[in-house]
Amino acid sequence: MSITIKPIKTDTESKYALSALLNSRSNPISCQAYGGGAHCDNEARTGKKVELWGGRGDKAQDNECKLAFIVFYNKEIAAFFNIGVPGTPSTVKDKSSQSNTYGEVYESSGLFLADKYIEGNIFQEIAARVKEHVQKCSADTSFTKLIATFSTEHPYQENFWISSGAVKITGDNLLKTLGNNSLHPERFKIEEDLYECNKWDDPESQKISHEGWHDSHQCIGWTAKEMVALNVLENHIYVSDGEL
Repeated sequence: MSITIKPIKTDTESKYALSALLNSRSNPISCQAYGGGAHCDNEARTGKKVELWGGRGDKAQDNECKLAFIVFYNKEIAAFFNIGVPGTPSTVKDKSSQSNTYGEVYESSGLFLADKYIEGNIFQEIAARVKEHVQKCSADTSFTKLIATFSTEHPYQENFWISSGAVKITGDNLLKTLGNNSLHPERFKIEEDLYECNKWDDPESQKISHEGWHDSHQCIGWTAKEMVALNVLENHIYVSDGEL
């Protein structure tokens, strides 16, 4: 068994890999779960992903965390995932430390597995390899966790990230896992379940303020979501902006 993770670049290998995965005939389950199928069988969208994600990869060192990656299982194209940030300015912070400092958070905004790897031992092996990658890639200074948010009906993201060592965020464990006031109130709210904003007030309306956060338009529509958080501190090498 050999699992290799490579950053997406603007090269033939990356374009071929993304096109092979984003194929509704080969991967109908993942295609439907990934934007309702809108991203599959669409050369223009695939080209934009290669341009955007690959452009980042071309300029970066291969071991940096904040990139998009292709996963190969025994040289077969198995998955891709993208690591970015939860907004600029950020909408999620790691405030679980007992000190007055807080950590920055990465966000995985895309995970796509070939349907043949959605369950079974290989699924677990890929999840374990992604965990190892996340905990050993070169993180930007002060980044401490990776989060992922996804539909409550997604067929495998919750199982995948939990298999990667992540914790599912609930009303009961939010304080322990991310800390008090760790979610921007106009992007997320959490009661027993988590909700993410799907509609904000008119762009011409006045923004509102929340202590510890940037001003934002008020959220006027919410969707139930799942969120997981994975600690990325273990065995980490940190890089500063000046070293990138």
